[in-house]
Amino acid sequence: MGKHKKIAIILLTAIIMILGNYKNVQAAEEDKLKVSHTYGFESVYKWGTLVPITVEIDNNLKNIDGELQIELPVFNPEVGITSNDNVTLYTQNINLPLNTKKKVTLNIPISRNITSVKMNIVEGKNTLLSKDLSLGTALNPEDFIIGTLSDDFNSVSYINKVSIDSSSMGKRNFNTKLVKLDENSISEDANVLKPISVIIINNFDTSKISSSKYEIIKKWVNNGGMLLIGTGPSYNKTLSIFKDNFISGDIGNVSSVETKSLYKMLDNNSTSSMKLDALNINIKDSNAVIKEGTLPLVQRIEKGKGVVAVAAFDLGLNPLTNWSLNSTFGEKLIGNNLPNYYNDVNTYSRMVNGGGYNISYGLGNIPELPIPKASNLIIIFFIYIVIAAPVNYIILKKKDKRELMWVTVPALSIIFAIVVYFSGSTTRVSKPVANVLSTIIIDDKGNQSIQSYGTVITPKKSDIKIEAKDDMNIRPMVNLDYYDNRQNVDNSKKSKTIYSKVTSSPKTAMEFYNTGVFGQYNFIVDNNEVKKGALQSEIKFNDNKITGTIKNSSGLDLKDCYIITSSAYVELGEIRNGETKNINEPIKNYTGNTYEMLDNMFGRQYGGSPIQSAKQIQEKRVKEQKRMLMQSYFDSFGGRVTDPVFTAITDSQVTKDILVNNDTVKKYSKSLVVSNVELSYINGDKAEYPLGSIVPKVSSLSNKLAYDPGYGFIHGDSGEVEIRFQVSGKVKVESFELKQNKGNNPHGPNFQPLTNKGYIFNTAKNSYEECDYNNFTVGQDKVSQYIDKDNTIKIKIDTTGLNQPGTIPQISVKGSVK
Repeated sequence: MGKHKKIAIILLTAIIMILGNYKNVQAAEEDKLKVSHTYGFESVYKWGTLVPITVEIDNNLKNIDGELQIELPVFNPEVGITSNDNVTLYTQNINLPLNTKKKVTLNIPISRNITSVKMNIVEGKNTLLSKDLSLGTALNPEDFIIGTLSDDFNSVSYINKVSIDSSSMGKRNFNTKLVKLDENSISEDANVLKPISVIIINNFDTSKISSSKYEIIKKWVNNGGMLLIGTGPSYNKTLSIFKDNFISGDIGNVSSVETKSLYKMLDNNSTSSMKLDALNINIKDSNAVIKEGTLPLVQRIEKGKGVVAVAAFDLGLNPLTNWSLNSTFGEKLIGNNLPNYYNDVNTYSRMVNGGGYNISYGLGNIPELPIPKASNLIIIFFIYIVIAAPVNYIILKKKDKRELMWVTVPALSIIFAIVVYFSGSTTRVSKPVANVLSTIIIDDKGNQSIQSYGTVITPKKSDIKIEAKDDMNIRPMVNLDYYDNRQNVDNSKKSKTIYSKVTSSPKTAMEFYNTGVFGQYNFIVDNNEVKKGALQSEIKFNDNKITGTIKNSSGLDLKDCYIITSSAYVELGEIRNGETKNINEPIKNYTGNTYEMLDNMFGRQYGGSPIQSAKQIQEKRVKEQKRMLMQSYFDSFGGRVTDPVFTAITDSQVTKDILVNNDTVKKYSKSLVVSNVELSYINGDKAEYPLGSIVPKVSSLSNKLAYDPGYGFIHGDSGEVEIRFQVSGKVKVESFELKQNKGNNPHGPNFQPLTNKGYIFNTAKNSYEECDYNNFTVGQDKVSQYIDKDNTIKIKIDTTGLNQPGTIPQISVKGSVK
């Protein structure tokens, strides 16, 4: 025993010495290989977005030809991953000679609220350094980041608060963070800029911004950002890059202007004034939101989903910088000019969170993939049961060989398994396939903006590497539907399973390991190809029909075409490329809820009676895919159509091939085509707005109530809600009708109208009077009593006793052209 004890002590001592030496060597290597990092924009970022993490490596160890890795925990119940034991590696190859420094930036999709990630520097199979990189606490997706490009950041830092008077939730104050930007921190990827809500450019030489980054800024605006530009004496610097038609107009001279307008913006009764050095600038297609006399001081231009606001003065000079009310002014300046989708909390929430579920579900549904006929399988199994049991038993009983059932039953099972295998051979998927869903938005100039999402579906367990062909690129898809708010990720645990690996350079490749049978592996497709092709329309509403023509010069063959308004739609069928379609279709009404509209178009694809035949299943899958494409688009801007749009489906290929393990795979694709259309409600000298075509605006409501314009209903507790209907100023209203908004969805639930007391504002009496929305029609003799000078009709509803969501009334208007 003594001898064995000595040996054990010697071995233990040796192990301790080895471990101690290992730690000393590791510590020595860490001293020679030092890293520091930055993240987000000055350590500010939002979860649910693409976050730039920059690692600076100081290499005094040896020549390194390896890889920088950042580990990100995978939490995705969609593929059965619900723990922190799986990670995705985001990597970039590094070649770092001895005694050199290098910065490496990786854009990481942070889809959950975590406070650190693990970084590795590896060479071959050797890990040279592992270190936790702290990320601090992320902002929520709906919080506000203001980025400033200025040579004097502090001079405009008074713009540090954002609030907005919301039609659905009253006044909302946003949690706001300010960050400094420069020409280097503007990313080459528009998705990295997405978490920034507002970019201010003031007293900054924009010519330092590269042309490619300028295009990124324009794309960021069109996708929903707000760009605020200060000019005044420094206008040559701030406007130097805007040489195209993104911002165009006439520029005059800078002069001193005495103005009360900025004070009146805060208090309409104010008589105070200040002197500003203002630039005489008139911007094409703009709206002057602040002006002094005829001189525009702040002009607003809508660009796609976003906004550009241009101030005629420098935002960072006196008297603004020393003005005691400058913070309130900055808050109003931003809040009053934000893109329209901020006006409703639900719309804004859908914009920032997206419709990830609809896209993911739609990608996994490939109607073109054949499925076995259920009737064939039922017949095969019926024959098997009959032969394996009674027939087999009777035959063996007659031969007095019943003990052979131990052999015959397994043999019959094998035979019928082979039969089932070959009966499904025509429907079997033996190789990975790709599915790509796109949205193509066509503007009035024929520019086609394409957003594509893809997936690869694998028929068996394997390791796969996904890449895009030619100049197309892919990137990971952040799934906000599976947000996990656990912050304490255990990076010290050694036995992590590598679920996937994303290599960003020279071109993005995504690798997935040990994929599941029919696993679904999603990604975003960035197609750098610029496409052009217009949709030209001349349509009007007349006698409960939409009439006119649509010419398809998009380069795409279109099917399942619709014109959709805020309360109605018409189905147009197919319009092939080059074809001009004559339209004379009666409208189909809906309440404004796009879910109801899609139920009416495609039927309710969830619940209901079981479907038996392969043909019915196929039809259901086709409708589901179209529905998910359309619903994802509607959800991206709040779920309600406010301006008339044309939508269609196309099978045309708009993306390049997808490679799996260096081989081109079979690719299925569908695209939703969307284009705004001008729908005229004027026919000759007469005007007619059908029920629901004028979208109601909630002007005020009690604190305990909320309005969801996406679904078109009021919900909450008792209170009052005031609503206005704005009629075009070109129309002289001669009659109108208010009517309860009753659902018309045969496939699903309908929200009931508010049935409490209703009131309408009498402009002649300057007060509200009670009315019945079930039957309230105003003719030409009394219409002037209810139309104010702005051509607006106002109503009020008492919601006392409200115990379920209720829809608000709709209006129809008839009149003549002024």
